[in-house]
Amino acid sequence: MYIWCNHGNAKKEAIETRAAGVAAAAGSRQANRQNGEAAASQRDRILVDLIEQGIEARQQKEKAFFELAERFRAAMSTNKSRELGDQLADSWLASNATD
Repeated sequence: MYIWCNHGNAKKEAIETRAAGVAAAAGSRQANRQNGEAAASQRDRILVDLIEQGIEARQQKEKAFFELAERFRAAMSTNKSRELGDQLADSWLASNATD
């Protein structure tokens, strides 16, 4: 009888130990999930920043191009308009080469 009771206690302790391990693993999974979500959020923020920077750079290129086009239209001399036309062509080629 004594052996039976002792064995019962060992089984109970094993179950309690296993339950504690499962609870610890669940907490670890939750922490890992939270870390993964934080990393994904950070990656998303980086992507948004890169996209915003690309949009801003594109808008700056377009603004410079249209300012140059306006100067080209306003130029009176043929030499000046030829020079501005060359700049427009270079600007257009450069912007299309990087897109």
